[in-house]
Amino acid sequence: MKEHPGTCRWCGCSHFDPCPEGCGWANAKQTLCTACVNVDREWKQQPTRRANMRRAFFRGYMAGSDDDRAIDGNINPYSQQAAQRGSWERGLVAGQKEAA
Repeated sequence: MKEHPGTCRWCGCSHFDPCPEGCGWANAKQTLCTACVNVDREWKQQPTRRANMRRAFFRGYMAGSDDDRAIDGNINPYSQQAAQRGSWERGLVAGQKEAA
């Protein structure tokens, strides 16, 4: 995954378009916002981290943590794709753990 300084690698926010609750930069490269530190940490703890499953994990995490950036609610949009479904569900569980 190619990172772009000034854009969060998870949610895509920027200095001019921050997260709904507000955020700042969590790293010197300005590629991780403070609102995504927890999802980044949980992703790194996953036993399998396929690059093409990042978005599914992120979407599940946002749904599980009841974040304003969630777009799916608690309904898995990947019901037909097994790999994405599993990543979304792992993200959902990680997000629910964070919200508890």
